[in-house]
Amino acid sequence: MSNLGLSLLVDATQVRDMHSGVARRLVNLWQRVEEMNPDLRLGFVTYDFMVEELRCHFAGHEIFVVRDFGVGPKVRDKLLNPRLSEIVVENGFDWIHQDGLLRCGDRSILTIHDLRATAQGMSSWWRRLALHSFLRTRYRHSITPLVTVSESMRNLVLQVTKIDPKRLFVVANGIDVSHFAGGDDADFLKRHGLTDDNYRLFIGHLEKRKNPLFLIKLHQELQRKGDSRKLVFAFHDRPELSECLRIKRTLASVPGIVLCPSPTDQDLGALYRGARCFLMPSLVEGFSMTPLEALALGTPAVVANIPPHVETLGSDFCVDLDIATWLTRIKAMEDAQSGPALISRGLSRASSFSWQRAAEQMTELLRCLSV
Repeated sequence: MSNLGLSLLVDATQVRDMHSGVARRLVNLWQRVEEMNPDLRLGFVTYDFMVEELRCHFAGHEIFVVRDFGVGPKVRDKLLNPRLSEIVVENGFDWIHQDGLLRCGDRSILTIHDLRATAQGMSSWWRRLALHSFLRTRYRHSITPLVTVSESMRNLVLQVTKIDPKRLFVVANGIDVSHFAGGDDADFLKRHGLTDDNYRLFIGHLEKRKNPLFLIKLHQELQRKGDSRKLVFAFHDRPELSECLRIKRTLASVPGIVLCPSPTDQDLGALYRGARCFLMPSLVEGFSMTPLEALALGTPAVVANIPPHVETLGSDFCVDLDIATWLTRIKAMEDAQSGPALISRGLSRASSFSWQRAAEQMTELLRCLSV
């Protein structure tokens, strides 16, 4: 066990809903960091819906609740985070609210779990505005270290801000597929008209940055060539978001596409395990969590050739966004001769990411920053 003897403020406002994978990642990481550093004092900046979850896992630590005041929904959807000056402190014994930032004496280190959502899926103009607004209101002091989940996101932040590179760090996510166990795979697949290996799979939000139209074209081309496998979209259903609703309606009109809205962890496990191949042609990502989960469960993946995917998955599974190239790679992934070797490489790649390793990296980073 370590003896850091410091207080750490964790920005949990990147968790936009309890169904977000970021919520589980945040808990997985900081639980292990806390176990390794029993004297560490944590403070979480969060929204109302996340308070009980954090209290359950982090009893005795501080929770600072953000109230979303005076920001219209359209602007809020773009900028994603309210100002820290709008924080209500619940149990802040010696946390200091000063200059729009929360501090904890002279030994505080402010960090953030994930910068991805602030920068993804926006035009370059919006991305610059969003990152500047987000970072200016929270982390404008040069002493503040920031942590993101990949070198790709670190590079993006450096491109659009003036943050000192020496204050911007990377701690990669881990993965944990144990929560996908426990369901009746055959029963779930049967209810959706699926069987093992008769479908390909996408898991993620229905957003333009996930490139669902590319998957539609790919699916239609496969059908034209006589391929009868279905294409499953598993997603958290958010009908209040017009983008999600539009994409869902488009997908529902395509023959051979199956929609699985708001699946449970056990449902996702069944989908991962039964899929012939996992597909993710994203235009923008921060960390390749769902492809890694697929690889960890023995399902081969084909993903877009973008820096975060290459960094996380290596080159074996990354393909340029061209229909013909994807058809060739899918054929190789599903081939009885070449497929098993790729599955083996995928299992090996996924095994290199663990929450224990992430917690060790975070602890070492905190130790260096506290000297």
